[in-house]
Amino acid sequence: RLVTEKFPEDGVVSAKTIEIRNLTTVSCTGVAKDQQSLLKTGDRLSTAKQVSDLHWDSIKGKPPAFQFTISFKWSGGAQ
Repeated sequence: RLVTEKFPEDGVVSAKTIEIRNLTTVSCTGVAKDQQSLLKTGDRLSTAKQVSDLHWDSIKGKPPAFQFTISFKWSGGAQ
């Protein structure tokens, strides 16, 4: 729930897949309409105390269809 709350409600950035490995490693792929909104979403994710080691694996494309993959470590149990 916490991860989805960090994405904008207006759909400008949306997750298509979220993969969780070993209950701690999270990889998320999705699409964004603009790069600024995408980077702000990453900033919001990184402020969660359960998220660490956040990094962008890829950002491809151009407006209005950026594709991204972001990875991070999750700690603190289910939310």
